[in-house]
Parts: sequence; structure tokens; C-alpha cells
Amino acid sequence: MKALVVDDKYFAVDDLIATLEDIDPQGEYIGKYSPAEALVAVEETSDFDVVFLDIDMPGENGMELAKKMMKIRKKLNIIFVTGYPEYALPVHEMYVSGFLVKPASKTAVQKALENLRYPINQKRIRIHALGNFEVFVDEKPLKFGRTKTKELLAYLVDRHGAGCTNGELMAILWEDDGDIELRSAHLRKLIKDLKDTFEKEGLEEFVVRGRNTTSILTDMVSCDYYDLLAAGREAVDEYTGEYMMQYSWAETTMRDI
Repeated sequence: MKALVVDDKYFAVDDLIATLEDIDPQGEYIGKYSPAEALVAVEETSDFDVVFLDIDMPGENGMELAKKMMKIRKKLNIIFVTGYPEYALPVHEMYVSGFLVKPASKTAVQKALENLRYPINQKRIRIHALGNFEVFVDEKPLKFGRTKTKELLAYLVDRHGAGCTNGELMAILWEDDGDIELRSAHLRKLIKDLKDTFEKEGLEEFVVRGRNTTSILTDMVSCDYYDLLAAGREAVDEYTGEYMMQYSWAETTMRDI
């Protein structure tokens, strides 16, 4: 679990992070002490599972801050943590993931995490790369509008979350064949098609666009190729199968497996 804890009081952030570490020692927890810092964190980090948010803070009301965060991430779990129980009703009308009254006990925090609006630790995307490249969402084959869109995703998977420049992607998908302006326009359409494909599944965060780069969030994926790499050098050395057989560029990776 990756959580952001926001409160203008340092001891409140430290106490809640200590509780979260007790609940999930393997988690990653980040504390911010102002609405401005918290908003930047959500803008720059797209994989927070949950945000614990104080309501009364200098500079901006926590509920207004929550609305801004939810515009950035449509499916963001927000749990308000406040010393004022009277906020319960207006918070309820925002359809957030939880409401805790300070000081929040370990039991209360754990119960809130077990009843999130958007459950965490559920990888809806499964990718089969050893052999033919295939993609499943909720165990159903994902349909792509264009063959090249699927190949674009395959290469992003191959790059293991690294940002790929437009030039790199054009060289892979078309091998420098054709007019560069036409290829650039075609690539923009493919990237949009890829993002739209996952947005229709409620997975809008999966494809990440930078100024001149495209990547994927590998933490959202279950992938047999990634599992093979995680198993260690011995497992990789013993692997004698195929890898993304549809694509000629995958032969380079195959030689390295």
C-alpha cells in the first residue's frame, strides 16, 4: 500500500504513519504538512492507493483540497481524519472512502482500509508476454481498436515502465519507414487510442504521458515476464520459451532473457 498523509500538525502525521506501518510494514507512506505540498504530491505521484486528509488546515479547507485531488485522480481513495465529528455529514455527501475522528485507533484505521471505495492491491491488468503478447482486464481479453495500438503497449511493457520518447516509439513501430510528420501524427493517434482503451476500463492512470515520453505504471500489472525477471538469474537462464512472438523487435529482449 502507498499512502499520503496530510496534516498541518507534524505529530499527527507521524502518529498516523506509525499506525499504518504497524498495519502494513511493507507499505510506503509519505507525509505532507500543507495543502499546496499535498496537491503537488498527487500531481506528481499517480500511484497513491489512499490519501489520509485533515480538514482544518491553514490556507485551504481539506474538503476543497479533496475535490482538487479527485479531479486529478478520478478514482482516488480519500479518508478524512479530523477532530471535529460535525464534519461527518458534509463529508458523507462527497462520496469519499472514509471518515475518522482523531485520535484514530489502529482498529478504526484498519477497518477504513478494509472498506475503501476503490479496493487496493487488486491488479486488474494481466499481461501474457512469454509466447504471444496478450492483455486481459478482469480476466477478459482486452480489445484494441488498432493492431499498432497493441504493439505500442507491448513495447511499453518490454521497457518495464521506462519512459519512451516519441522518436524511439516511431523507430520501433515503423522502423524509420515513411514521412516523419505522418509517423508523428500516427503515433499521437495511437497513444490517444491506448489511453482511451484503458480509460474505458476505469484504468486512466495506467498510461502515463510526459512532455515527450510515454510509459506505463508497472505496479498496476501482473505480467509473466516481470515474474520471470523477479525470480532471479537462475530462472531466467533456464527459460527456453518464446517472448512476444508477434513482434520482430522483441527478439533483442529474447536474446537477453
